[in-house]
Amino acid sequence: MLFSSIIIGFLLVLSLKELVLNRQNNIKLLLTLAVVLLAQNVLAQNIKPLNQEQQQRVEKLQEIIEYSKNRGEWKDAISSLNKIAFLYWDNGNTSKAVEYFERAVPLNQKIGNKENIKTIYSNIGLIYTDMEELDPALNYFRKSLKVRRELGNSKEIASGLIDVAYIMGLKGNYRQANKRLDEALKIALENEYGRMTVNIYNQLAKNYEKIGNIKKSNEYKKKYASYQEHLETQSMKQEYQEQQEQSEAKLRKARLKRQKEQAQHQLAQLRYERRQDSIQEVVQEKQDSLTRARRLDSLKQLRINQQEQKMELQEARLERQEAQQRVQQMIIYSVAGGLLLGIVLLVVMYRSNRARKKANQALAEKNREIEKKSEQLQEAFNKIEDQNIKITQSITYAQEIQKALFPPKENLTHYIPESFIFFQPVDLVSGDFYWFKELSEHSEIRQQMHKYAHQEHAGAIDGGDDKNGDDYPPTDNSKFVVSAVDCTGHGVPGAFMSMIGYNLLDEITQSGVSQPGRILRELHKGIRRTLKQHETNNRDGMDLSLCVVDRQANRVDFAGAKNPLVYIQDGEVHVIKGNRVPVGGMQSEKERYFSESSVQVDRPTWFYIFSDGYTDQFGGPKNRKYLLKNLKQLLLDIHQKPMEEQEQMLSQSLNNWMGDRENQIDDVLVIGFKLEPSVF
Repeated sequence: MLFSSIIIGFLLVLSLKELVLNRQNNIKLLLTLAVVLLAQNVLAQNIKPLNQEQQQRVEKLQEIIEYSKNRGEWKDAISSLNKIAFLYWDNGNTSKAVEYFERAVPLNQKIGNKENIKTIYSNIGLIYTDMEELDPALNYFRKSLKVRRELGNSKEIASGLIDVAYIMGLKGNYRQANKRLDEALKIALENEYGRMTVNIYNQLAKNYEKIGNIKKSNEYKKKYASYQEHLETQSMKQEYQEQQEQSEAKLRKARLKRQKEQAQHQLAQLRYERRQDSIQEVVQEKQDSLTRARRLDSLKQLRINQQEQKMELQEARLERQEAQQRVQQMIIYSVAGGLLLGIVLLVVMYRSNRARKKANQALAEKNREIEKKSEQLQEAFNKIEDQNIKITQSITYAQEIQKALFPPKENLTHYIPESFIFFQPVDLVSGDFYWFKELSEHSEIRQQMHKYAHQEHAGAIDGGDDKNGDDYPPTDNSKFVVSAVDCTGHGVPGAFMSMIGYNLLDEITQSGVSQPGRILRELHKGIRRTLKQHETNNRDGMDLSLCVVDRQANRVDFAGAKNPLVYIQDGEVHVIKGNRVPVGGMQSEKERYFSESSVQVDRPTWFYIFSDGYTDQFGGPKNRKYLLKNLKQLLLDIHQKPMEEQEQMLSQSLNNWMGDRENQIDDVLVIGFKLEPSVF
């Protein structure tokens, strides 16, 4: 709290100093502060707006929607609604995407386009599946299945049944999921949908295994393997048959070609022999005809030459007369044209000279205006550049203060040797921060004061989900606390929140609180008290995962606000979800409690806590979010490697996911550590 107050005061002093020294720029500075406050408000609400080009496209499509509705052109309106929905979906604004998809449903009902309604319900189901909100996802997949049944396409019905079964399986309702899979399997077998049949066998085997019916699971595994082999064999036979048919066709084509060539050769030979019999007679006749034709041609050519000579003489006389007339006309036209051209040139030169003088005067005036504006622009640019340098220096100084406040990442290995902290802020200062501390002993008097004060408060308010929240038991050096915290926003607003949270965590643990649920509860109260959220409209808060390592009990206790704990034992990934409410912000309930969970460390166990910056990062071939399921698989793949190498692989995987995109959207924080019974 003290550090945050100092920094806020320091930045206010800098701002006032700027206002005094630059009186002419007061309005610009006030506008800049307004823009910063607006940006902070947007970041606090976690809104990711469209860029300018995308926003213009949405506005254009909305105009098309209204125009099409007024003219009753429902198909054009539906197409534009779908385009807007996909645009918001690609940008991660799932609520807007669902809104525009749903607006397209009644228009499709007007024109009876059930095919499009089916697709829209499936898309909304996929959106909720990506968000891991299984209840609405199941609801929309059921709606899609209902429309598929109305359409009567057996393959679509089977596909819809598989979608519903998949969500039921994720919810743990394996028996209901198997009923849908059995119905889909019957359709697939009747219609010989090979690939679909294989997928259903595989899903049934997994569901029965999770139910505990190993016999049924093994039965479907055998069917899956057998049918898969059958499909591969059929594919190989079909390829071989096609190759054989192609080879035989080529042989038949070559045989027919040779027969055709032989027939053509025989026909040519017969024609040649027939010509030889009468060739002498033909040659003689042609020679006689040629002699007579030459004589006639000589006479005709002589007559033609005589006529051509007469015509050439007549043409020569006519050309001489015409040439004399053209020379006379040319002399007359040249004199007249020369006079006219001289007059035109004089007029043009006069006007050109006058226009040039006016243009030179206007150009000189414009040059003077341009020079004046250039000087003004240069002066404004210098002021803006100076302000940017001062703002950057202030933020850089804030970064140094934040670094000095937080302990070095490497210090975690002093308490837990096999550990790492992967920390990659999106700006100079960060809204994510890591916090760890070994709990120290307190005097009995101070502990009893906290205990009595809490018992008096607990007598007036009912408990809730917090199992160990009725007192502050004494602590000792056998406990160690580590937390990954994600504050509202990033950059400067997030940095302010991170320093508030860091100081509050220190105060809470120093007062003797060691249960994770109680720490989160006290942190929630501290944030609401510090930001006066019960009096103002401020809704800033934090999402975090917090672990208490109890060395005496060989146990790790966990509590989370929206963020989970992922741990791995015996090669299997486990996830403990945090409560679905943040620390700080709006509070509708009378008291906010946070539940606790424990993991017994009786074998080597790897623990991972993190903010949502890694899982929410866009990238990949379809520019989608990374998602928790991919992060779990990555942690399972790398968990047995050294901790330093795990940190490097997390960084490399994130860079590969972003690819050529350099737009990291949020701060990234991942903490990992390994515990064994021997460590305790």
